[in-house]
Order: sequence, then structure tokens, then C-alpha cells
Amino acid sequence: PDAIGSAWSEASYVAGLYLKARTPYPQVIPHFIYDYHTYHVRRGDTLQPGWQAALDIGCGPGQLAIHLSTRFRRVLGIDPSEGMIALAETVKALGKEVLSSNGLPEVTQDSVIDYRKGFGESTNLSGKSVDLIVLGASAHCLDWSSPSATSSIWREWARILRPGGSLIITGTRPIVGPFVGPDGEKVGPLRDWLQNFALPPSPLATFYDQRVTEKSIGGGTMYSKIPMPWEQEDGDLCELWDSESKVHLVIDDPSPLNRSNQRIPSWASPALIRAIRGDNSNRDLIVTRTSPKHLTAWIRSTSGYRKMLEENFDQRLLALEERDVAAVEMKRICDESGIGWEEEMECHHPGTVLAIRRTRKEFPLGEATIKGT
Repeated sequence: PDAIGSAWSEASYVAGLYLKARTPYPQVIPHFIYDYHTYHVRRGDTLQPGWQAALDIGCGPGQLAIHLSTRFRRVLGIDPSEGMIALAETVKALGKEVLSSNGLPEVTQDSVIDYRKGFGESTNLSGKSVDLIVLGASAHCLDWSSPSATSSIWREWARILRPGGSLIITGTRPIVGPFVGPDGEKVGPLRDWLQNFALPPSPLATFYDQRVTEKSIGGGTMYSKIPMPWEQEDGDLCELWDSESKVHLVIDDPSPLNRSNQRIPSWASPALIRAIRGDNSNRDLIVTRTSPKHLTAWIRSTSGYRKMLEENFDQRLLALEERDVAAVEMKRICDESGIGWEEEMECHHPGTVLAIRRTRKEFPLGEATIKGT
């Protein structure tokens, strides 16, 4: 019993540290998911329940899956990393207070959340098995490297989504402030470096898949350049997705130009409108205090860097002493800018939501159901 207790405590401790390193999702993001899905379910066939099953692709520690479990009868989370699946199982078992401190709702006994190893490009699920697909900070990890790979992704998602279902791609990233004045100029180089640390010439770029970064699918573009299904030269693929249903929004964006260029949907809630405008008067957004030391922990939690740490034991040891590659690079930027390693600064967490709807066109005959569960 002592050994079991110690192992469980260690897993819980690691899970807690991971959640603190990652950017929490502002509540406005899961609410956007529900509002978008509700709007399109109501516009469609009223006999379709629409809230039976949700799929979280690249679920990581299960943050979005836990949110979705408050609305859907069943939530499935898949991730290619067995370590992440184990972490998600641990997070799911954390107490109400710990989850709440990380911006997550309680996982009740009625919540049905299943996790398994899986891939977004090939889910191995039955056709028409889910009402909603979400990808939280994971879409940039998929293989968009060629037209055929891109078409294959969209066909797979159209196959497993029930006609009329929704697909949401979302993510957040930290941006240090302030943005104006002497303090804004001081943290400017750090802010710029954080937005581009996975791109050449940064030495950290070697840890990240440049097929992704070169195509500018993730990073600072906030998923605005993901190739849409109707842009592909692939037969009837465009008929499976409703181009007019596309919504792409960025919340808490420091750029006034980006705010003014966004098309706000008619069904947007007051909280979403405030978030798009960067208005935090009702505290809908997440504005925290951070430091270069804490931001380095965030870099270590990103997919490319995690893979590097798994393969390089010496870097894991150096990370304990704040001497790994991420810490060295962060300290260099801080020294050049006159910023202390543990100096506090404000931190905004801009997020993005890209949503589109599956049309009610049936998937091509013979492809609607394949071997799977």
C-alpha cells in the first residue's frame, strides 16, 4: 500500500506541475464550442440529439476533454503519446480543488471520459460515431505536408462526424506585456522570441517539425493558414464541409488591426464579443503574472521539446538546474534585455477558435464505416 500510495502521489504531483506550466483555456473558449455547436444543431435536424459523443484529438492531459464532459454523454480523448494518456488519466482523477485552481470543472462520477492512444490522421473509429471533434493546441502536429495528406485528414474527419456535426480547432499561447511604454519596449525582444522560438535560426528549432512551422500552420498565425477542405482538388470533399459555416476568431489579441478585421457571428455571446475586443472588464480573459523562469517551464511542456527531453537524458538533468537548452536561450534574451530570471511581468493568453460544420451529405458509399470501435 505504501508503494502504491507513493506512486500515485508522484503521478499527481507531476500532473499538477504540468497543468501549472501549460496555459489554461479561458472559459470563453469552451463556451464558444458549445454556442457554435448549439447554433448549428438547432438550425439542422431537430431530431438529431447532437450531444451524444465528442472526440478530443491530441488530448494531451485532457483539459478540453474534461470541459466537454460537462455537456456530452461520452468523451473520447486520443493522443499519440502513451505518456500523455497516462497523464490524462491522472488529471481526470485529481480532486475538485486542484482542477478548479487550473481552470477545470470537477470530473463527477457521471462523467464518461475514455482515453486511448490514437492519431488524428487515422482515428480507427466507426463512421458517423461523434457529434463534435475538437483539437486543442494539436492541429499543427498533424501531417499537412502534401495535398494528399491534407485531403486524407479532412476525409477522415468527415467520415467519423455525424452529418451536421461540428469541428473546432483551438489553442492558446502566452504573450508577455505590457505592449506600450518603456516597460513594453523592455519586454519586446522577449515577446518576439517567444513567438518564434520554434523557428530557425533559434537552436530550439531542431526539436520541432519544420514541415509544420514552415507552412505557418501554428505559431503566431493562430491556425489562420490551415488548408481548408474546399481548397483541395479532391472530388466531392468540398461537398462534405460547409464553407459558409467557417468561423475564425482570435481572442485577447494585442493587435488592434486583428481585432477590427474579425467578423463577429450573430450568435456570439457578450462574453465572446468582449474577449474578441480584448475587454477584460468582466474578467473573462486570463491575465496572469509570469517570469522568464516560468515561461521556460512552458517551453518544456511543448510537444517538440518534450520529445527532445525524452530522448536526451542529459538535458533532463540540466533542466533540473535550469541549464538545459531552453533555459540557456531564455537567459540569453533576458541578459540582453536587462530582465531578471525571476522578474515578474504581466502575461496575456491569446486564444484562437477555428470552427466549421460537416454538411449533411452522406459519406461516399462503402467508406462510411470501416474497421474500428
